[in-house]
This record gives sequence, C-alpha cells and structure tokens, in this order.
Amino acid sequence: NRQIIGTCLTLEIISTASRLLRFNKESHHFLISTIFITLENYLNRNLLIRCVSTECLKQLATNFNYVSIQHLLSTNYDYIMNDLILKSYNHYRSASFKSDDLTMSSAHVHVLCSLLQISDADLVPYLDRLLSDYVGAIEMNGSQDSNLVYGLCKVMLEMARAMRRWHPVEINFMTTNVNEIDQLVNIDLKNYADAKKRTTTTTDHRRFVDTIDEIEKRLNPIDDDDPAPSNHEDPDESEKIDADGEEEEGGGKKLPLNVDLQLKCLNLCQHLIAHPFRQIRLLVVDICREICFNLSHENQNELLPVVHKLWSPICKRFAHDDFVMKSKIIVLLFDLSLFCTDFLANTFRKDFLPHLAHYMSDQTKQSSHKRVECHDSTYVYSQAFKLQCAILNNLDKMCVLFEIRELELENLIVSSILVYLDEMQPKRLRDLALNALEQFVLVDADIVWICLSYLIHSKESTSQLKSRKLKHMRLSTETMDSLRDLYERI
Repeated sequence: NRQIIGTCLTLEIISTASRLLRFNKESHHFLISTIFITLENYLNRNLLIRCVSTECLKQLATNFNYVSIQHLLSTNYDYIMNDLILKSYNHYRSASFKSDDLTMSSAHVHVLCSLLQISDADLVPYLDRLLSDYVGAIEMNGSQDSNLVYGLCKVMLEMARAMRRWHPVEINFMTTNVNEIDQLVNIDLKNYADAKKRTTTTTDHRRFVDTIDEIEKRLNPIDDDDPAPSNHEDPDESEKIDADGEEEEGGGKKLPLNVDLQLKCLNLCQHLIAHPFRQIRLLVVDICREICFNLSHENQNELLPVVHKLWSPICKRFAHDDFVMKSKIIVLLFDLSLFCTDFLANTFRKDFLPHLAHYMSDQTKQSSHKRVECHDSTYVYSQAFKLQCAILNNLDKMCVLFEIRELELENLIVSSILVYLDEMQPKRLRDLALNALEQFVLVDADIVWICLSYLIHSKESTSQLKSRKLKHMRLSTETMDSLRDLYERI
C-alpha cells in the first residue's frame, strides 16, 4: 500500500508541476524527464496507479499545448526511444535482474508496451532497432534468461495487436472481435461450404481448359517458317518485363516494414514455442495467431514458408504439452485452417488428424461418469473438459476448410463425435456432439447417414467393425429420438 500511495503521489506531483512550468523555458526538459516514468506506470497491474497515470498523461498533453496524448508521444518519439535504447542496453549489460517471477518485467518493457497501446503507425520505424536489441540481448545472455524472453514476447504480442489496429484486415465468411483473443473465430459454415464447392468447380474447369490447350499445342506445333511471336511484342511491355526480371534478380520486391517486423517475430516464435516456462509458450501461441491473421490477406507468399516451419513445433506441443496449451493450439490451428487452407490440408490430414481422433477417443474414459445418475461432476470445471468442448465445437468447420472427405471423415465422426453421445458423458459434451453431427451434414450428408446407421442399428448388425465399436454405448431416449429424426431428415 505504501508503494501504491507513493507512486500515485509522484504522478500527481508531475501533473501539478506541469501546470506550474508550462510557460517556463525549461518546460521541455521537464517533459522529457517525466514522460518515461508516466508511461512506465500506464499498464501497471494496480487499477489506481493506471488511472492516475492516464490522468497524468492527459494533464501533460493539455498543459504543454498538445492536441492529445497520441500527439504528445509522436512529437517526442526520438527522446523516448533514446531513453528506451540506453536503459535497455544498460539493463542487458548488467544482467542483474534475474528471477523466476515472470511478472516482474523491466521498466523499458512496460514503457514500450504502453507506447504500442497508445501510439499510431508512426512508431513502426523505431521498432526494428528495439527488436534487434532484444534479440541480441537474448543471444548474449542465453535463451534461458526467462525474464528477457518473457519481456520480448510481451512486446511482440502488443506489437502484433497494434499492427491489427493500424492495418486492419477484412476476410470473407468470418467475423472477428479483436478484444476476445481466447475466442475462436466464427464462420458461416453453409456459406463457406457453398463457396468452396464453387471454387473447386471453377478450378476443375480451368484445369480442363488448360489440358485442352496443351493437347492443341501438341497436335498443331508452330512451324519454323512462321514469324516468331516475340517480334510483334509491344516495346513498352518488353521493358516492363525486363524491369520485373531485374527486380526479381535483385532480391525481389521489398516488403513493407510492418510486414517485415511481423515475419521476424514469427521466425523467432518457432524457437520460443518449446521454452521451458509455460507462460512464455502461451504468449508465443497468441503471437502466432495475431500475426497470421495480420498477414493472411495480402502477404500469403511470405506467410506460408514461415507457417511451414512452425507446423512441426506446433504438432509436438499438442502431443506433449498440458491442456491449457493444447486449447491454445486448437485455436491457432483453426485460424491456420482459415488462412492457409490449401497449403496445410495434406499435412493436417496426415500428421495432425489421426492424433486428434486418437486423443478424443481416449479422453472419453476420463470424461465418463461412474453412474448414470451423476449428472454434474468436478470434471466439467477442468481444462481437459474445456479442450473437448473447443474441439467438438469447431471440428466441423475444420473439416470443411481442410476438405476432409469419405473414409477419413467417417473415422473421425465415429471416434470423435458418436462416442460422446453416450449417456455416461457430461450433458454439455452430449449436446455439442449432437450439434456437431447436424453441422457435419453440410460437409457430407451421406457419410453422416452411414455413421448414424452404425449407431442406430448397432445392436442388430454387429458384424460391421464400426458397429462393434459402438454397440456398448448407452443412449438416452432423448438422444436416440434426436438421432432418428436426423437420420430420417437426411
């Protein structure tokens, strides 16, 4: 309490002094020396300090004739960044701040995060130097210095969120909320499935036309006596082609600075995602999700190679990490299924889908009740239950996006959906499984009909392999009625 009161009094003294010194010739020196302290407390964990710090920034902007807090910061970027670089350099050289408490970040981390929250896109040119200093400090002190790595991850996450505000992205068939980072992106499944079918039809038509053109070229080769087509080209067009060729030989098109910074952060994430501290790993997954969203619209060519490098570490984390990390990875994978659908489709079906189906099948033993009368148990408050809900709620969308079909889809429905209709499972899981079945009708109604026939007629036809897997399930009357109704509608 003494520290809180002392910090608030210091900030109020700065506000009062700014009113007294606003007509003084030395007022600029006072502003430069106090703005760093004010920004350091802008994101303090204590609500009172945050409010007093925000009010202090408003008073500084008003008393020194700035239009807003943003205008105050943008005018003094050079001084603030100079202090940041010097203090961060001294901090890294001394390496005196080492603790396992990751919440105790250094002052310049808080200042930079505050700047990223308040400022506009004019801050981007200054970020490259600061990010390079951070990476250099980690290389000098080793990646095991958890506070340095945690500070870098906080800065990268705030930078990714700021880039989304400064350069907004719009994607069809989905709605996003920037403030709800832990919520999965929602898409209109029916519209997306219809659009996917139209896209597939158009692609097949183009391939058919290209095939016909190739056959015609083989049947009617160009004679040597015919004039070369290149002699009739427009000179302006040839100059453009030559210029493009020279540009490609010189290293390709130069990327905007904001894109280049985010690609550097993604490349760092593939090394940091296996860090021993879980807080850092969780931050890294959030960073990947934010940056992939930012680069998904106009920078696919630069994003896809980095996603390819990230894929293997992500799958390993899902296989060996805890439930909180797995839930975050499911969120990230769903986003990647939106942004990198065709690029990751084969890899998802080959590497991730069998492991996911095996996990969901095995987890039924943990989530099942001992007795039918046991409706609500402590399991529904666990992270494992939340992970099951997240998978059941979004598995249908991932199947549409990655085009899971036929036998793969049938095995997935049997091992990951139908087994959760058992009355021994919590009611929330049963409801989600039933809803997932209804959504899977949009993916492939025939496969859903076959899977339902396994379940409805399991006691009659025990010779089929899928029926033998499901014949020991106990279904409530309400669930069976819903399944029969869906079966008849299909």
